[in-house]
Amino acid sequence: MFYGWRLLAVLAFVYFLSIGSIFYGFSVVMPQMIEATGWSRAQASGGFSVVTLALGFGGPLVAYLIRRFSARLTMTVGGGVIALATTWLYFTDGLTAFYIGLAILGVGMAMQTVIPGTQLITNWFTKRRGLAIGIFMGASGLGAFVAAPTYVWVIEQYGDWKIVWGLMGASALISSLAIAIVVRDRPEDVGTFIDGIDPATIEEPGETKTEVVSRSKVFRSTETWTVKEAIRTSTFWIIVLAAAMAVLGSMIVSSQAVLHMKDLGLSQVIAAAALGISGLVGTFGRLASGGLADRFDPRFMLAGGLFLELIGICMLAYADTTMMAYACAAVFGLGYGLASVSSPSLIANYFGPSSYAPLFATRGVMVTVLGASGPILVGAAYDATNSYNASFFTYSALACVFVVLAFWIKPPVKKQVAV
Repeated sequence: MFYGWRLLAVLAFVYFLSIGSIFYGFSVVMPQMIEATGWSRAQASGGFSVVTLALGFGGPLVAYLIRRFSARLTMTVGGGVIALATTWLYFTDGLTAFYIGLAILGVGMAMQTVIPGTQLITNWFTKRRGLAIGIFMGASGLGAFVAAPTYVWVIEQYGDWKIVWGLMGASALISSLAIAIVVRDRPEDVGTFIDGIDPATIEEPGETKTEVVSRSKVFRSTETWTVKEAIRTSTFWIIVLAAAMAVLGSMIVSSQAVLHMKDLGLSQVIAAAALGISGLVGTFGRLASGGLADRFDPRFMLAGGLFLELIGICMLAYADTTMMAYACAAVFGLGYGLASVSSPSLIANYFGPSSYAPLFATRGVMVTVLGASGPILVGAAYDATNSYNASFFTYSALACVFVVLAFWIKPPVKKQVAV
């Protein structure tokens, strides 16, 4: 069996534990944390912003560590950083110390999750790259489905919401062990080839490797793009900004949905279950997006996913029954699942693997700036108006613009240097 599938299984397991349990687990502890500390919703939601900022702005550092050392070592050490952060968070009570711990947590998550994970997939897969990215990123939604109700049960059983930090740290260390045992940076490290296929066996007489790749229905650049060349294209920035809107929607829902549903009279168990359903359906969305990305241009999934997100958030404003809560969670989860896989696939397909890590890190910084603003601004808006509706509908209106832009983006054309 192609070693890349074994590697992918471990990467998905890591994403399941790291993003699935940490990011969505944070949502579940918010109500108890606010009650225990007396913080406002803006202050507590600021924790999401801090994690997101550290996760995004840690991108260039992660890209450097991958180049300087390896993706495998970067991910392994990242688990230790997460464990250190969660230990800090367990023993701290002050707001400033809370933010410091979350900043460390965000850096550790950046080291162990999406940038090194998608870089490894880009190194190992070409033909099935979209599907592989979908499987990898879909694991976080499955993690949410498991983690959200599990953490509610743990809090109810033990009466201590801080125990969740310990579970997060343990998950990160388990991930590091799995990475150290299985992950290898490139196919040649285990004596195989990309996709497990020797390139010499697929070339036809008189046909170059570039021509073989170009026969795919999905555009995959055969040019070598530098970071500077890529960031000068409008295509790159449309991908980045559309992805940022998708992440902004996810941040709003992840940070506020449980609180909002409780405000509407639903129990925390139902609210957590809705968040878990969003993650589970998001897993199917990621898998579908990954599979479709190998057959159709991922821009269609990016535009369609963002559209479903904005519909889901509009529905969330009226989620005062169990069925409505589950329905809006399913619509939103499917949309985010489709959109979240599409932008990494687009960057890899349009600009190639050689500059993927720094380009994805650049994307991460921009996505972070917009995504991190969501929880604190929406939390502050609630504190001022006692309602989330204005925030939900404002987001939906802005997202419409990027649905149109994402649908119409085209593969970039590299400028040829005059000789």
